[in-house]
Parts: sequence; structure tokens; C-alpha cells
Amino acid sequence: MSLYYFDNSATTKPCDDAVEAVKNAAEVYGNPSSLHKLGILAENILKSSRKTIAASLGCDEKSIYFTSGGTESNNIAIIGTAYRKQSIGKHIVTTKTEHPSVLNAFEFLESHGWSVTYLDVDSNGIIDLSQLKECLTPKTVLVSMAHVNNEIGSIQPIDEVGAIIKKTSPRCSFHVDCVQSYLKIPLNLKRAGVSLASFSAHKVHGFKGTGALYVADGVNIDNINYGGGQEKGLRNGTENVPGIAAFAAAVAHNRKLISKGGFDKLSDLHNKLFDAFEAMNDVSIMCDREHCAPHIISVSAKNVRGEVLLHTLESKDIYVSTGSACSSHKRNMSHVLKARGTTPDVAEGVIRISLSLDTTASEVEHLIKCYRESIDELNKYAQK
Repeated sequence: MSLYYFDNSATTKPCDDAVEAVKNAAEVYGNPSSLHKLGILAENILKSSRKTIAASLGCDEKSIYFTSGGTESNNIAIIGTAYRKQSIGKHIVTTKTEHPSVLNAFEFLESHGWSVTYLDVDSNGIIDLSQLKECLTPKTVLVSMAHVNNEIGSIQPIDEVGAIIKKTSPRCSFHVDCVQSYLKIPLNLKRAGVSLASFSAHKVHGFKGTGALYVADGVNIDNINYGGGQEKGLRNGTENVPGIAAFAAAVAHNRKLISKGGFDKLSDLHNKLFDAFEAMNDVSIMCDREHCAPHIISVSAKNVRGEVLLHTLESKDIYVSTGSACSSHKRNMSHVLKARGTTPDVAEGVIRISLSLDTTASEVEHLIKCYRESIDELNKYAQK
């Protein structure tokens, strides 16, 4: 029986090239900080991988620092910037819909004396640029937000945000969590005036436990962990050479698919889902087509609990999510859904469907068919 995987925003299946890269790099088991041949060979893998990832972002390879994933990248960027710039000011800004690794870092700083502004969002999860502009002061040292929201797919207007920061508060750093947008939608860090950006390998068909932090030229932040000086002292600890090699291989794999029309294909599949769900009178969509990333759609069926629907689809070998995998153990309403003004009855029915560049049209068609059938089955059962 076929498996239909639609939880790619939680994690992706490692691509064949990434698996092969791990196998090859595992044979080069020297510590990349060692001076002998095996160490130098391992260091060369890091250099090559750094170059591949930098090329995908159109930046200098010196701007790429390897980490253990998006969470660590976010923490280094946020806490490191706040401490570095505290002599300028202690006002920092984020949104109410961020990933827990961002919100918890802000809450930590708030408990240690920083003043935080949490920006509101509209029903599509998009910030109000006028609210951002009004809250910026000469004491604002950091604005941090996700490019694409991990739960409902909202795309924040980072180009406009960057322009506002540059004009209104030029000493303020701009951090963007790109974990959900990288290699899914076009990304131009320099044009948006991004100071720091976070990435995760396992969201792009690499392996868990590897990520990267982009630090723009001229941007300085404090390190928040201490050790042997790896990654120029910004992220101490021996680098995960096989994981990093796989990350680079996965990036190359994605870029190859993108060069063959991958973005257009993803948009076509997304539109197919939107068309189907918009035609269902008993289904609500959490973010409209115009503001939604092409690989995520969150929907809620009337009178059907999302968790029950998830397991009904699972019985048909279709795998979706009820929201962020990083907070799925929590029973209360998602902070993202709450921020966009979702009512409790609608929130209870939400599931998230997330695609990858490898998703096919036939898989999407099967999902739509089974989603409708499952809702009807559950409603029929509830009426008995």
C-alpha cells in the first residue's frame, strides 16, 4: 500500500543524495579541527558544504555558520544580538505567531530586563506594517519574525519590513526565521536588508540535527555558548560533518528541482488544494491564497475534531498534522490560531497539510478525495 506524506513542514524524507552524502562523509571521520590529513579532509567537506549553501542564498560563504538546527540558530541570533547591542537599547520586537524557539527566547530576554513588543496579526497571520513603524525607537535593537509561518503558511512582507527598519531605526538588526521558506519560495536576504537568518536541514530533505545561521557582513553578535572556537566562536562544539554534507546535498537536490520548474509545480498543487477546499461549504481555510506559502495549507472542517480526522486519514496511510510538530503535545489552542482570531470550534478542527517539491498531483488528488470522504464518514458516525 502507498504512503501519502503531507507533513513536510514537520520534517521531510531525506533525499537519496543526502543519504549518500552521509555515507561518504562518515568515512572521513577526522575532527575538522585536527591538523592531520583526516582532519583536513573533514574540514574540506565543511568548506564545500558552506559554499553550496551560500550559493543558494546568494551570499558570501563567510556569512554561513553551521548549527544543530533552526532552534539553535534562532537562539544564537536573538539572544546573541540582544546582549551585543544592550548598550544601544533593550527594546526588541517580534510577532505573536512565532515558532516557540523565537517566542521563548524573547520571553527569556523579557525576564532579564528587555522590553518586548509583540506585533498583532490579521486573520491571515500578517503583521500590520504601520504598527511596526510606530513601535520602532532609537532603543530598538532587534526585530525578529518568520518569513513563513509554520502552522498556517502566512508569508510576512520581509522586504517592506527591512525597508521600514532601515529608514526608521537603522541601528536595529533584522532577524528572519527562514526555516519554512527556504527553497520553498524566492528568498533574497540582501534585498530585504536581513541581518541574520535561520535555516534547518531536515525541512529541505536533509537530516535532523543540522542547520545554519546566516550573518550578514558587518553584523556582530555575542556567542551564547562556550567551547573550542568552532564556527569562528559563534557556535562552539565539533561540527556534524556527515549531517552538514547531507544538508549541502539536499540543497543541491532542491535547487535542481527548482531549476526544472519546482516553484511553479508547487504553486499548481497548492492551487489545486485551495480550489478543492474553497468548494467545500463546511471547510474553513486559515490563510487566504494571496498571503499563503505554496507548500502549506491549514483547514478546519465543521463539527470534526482535527485530531480525530488526522487519525482517520492515518488509517488510510495519509499523514498530516494538527499544527506545529514542535508544540503538538499541548492541548490548549495554538497561539497562532488565537492570534489570528480563530474561534475555539474552528480551531479544534484544524489540520495542516504541507507539501514538498517531490509531492505529485496524483497524491494531492488522493488526499482531497480521502479528506472529503473522511469528513463525511465522521459526520455520519456522529449522527448515529
